[in-house]
Amino acid sequence: MKKISILGLLVAALAVFSLGSSRAADESITVTLAAQNASGESGTATITKVSDGEVKVVVNLSGGPAALSEPQPIHIHKGTCAQLDPKPTYPLTNMVSGKSETEVMVNIADLTKEPYAINVHKSAAEAGVYVSCGDIHAMTTGTTSAGTGSTLPASGNGNLLPLLGGMLLLALILTGVGVTLRRTRA
Repeated sequence: MKKISILGLLVAALAVFSLGSSRAADESITVTLAAQNASGESGTATITKVSDGEVKVVVNLSGGPAALSEPQPIHIHKGTCAQLDPKPTYPLTNMVSGKSETEVMVNIADLTKEPYAINVHKSAAEAGVYVSCGDIHAMTTGTTSAGTGSTLPASGNGNLLPLLGGMLLLALILTGVGVTLRRTRA
């Protein structure tokens, strides 16, 4: 009976550890979008890993023209806000009323390996006028970049907490198993 309870504790420990590990794999980047060309449109974009090879980009803007009701093209471009490649790399769903949500087939790590930026255009008719932009950076905390008006994002470092909690629980369970074994042998 004691062997069964020890085996049960070990199985539970492995389950908890694997749950903590999967949560730690979640990745998210927050990009600050700064107003450009006196648009008054600023906000954030959150890029979250959905799976290997796919991310979800959620953009929220405020300010600018009457509730931002006219659809505005938005893309992920190669380069930075200061030196943007005008050809979009990944199109996103048009901004409508200050919101856009898109799933994109790209690894989150690929978006941080080389410079990329999220760029919002005034309208389809005036696509050459940029109203908001933010540089995508690796998941680190930093300071405002000079001249670009963008800020390094807060990181997804909070995702380590489930892993650490799972490891602590595993250590406690294994300690309990050790105490149980010691009592059994005594």
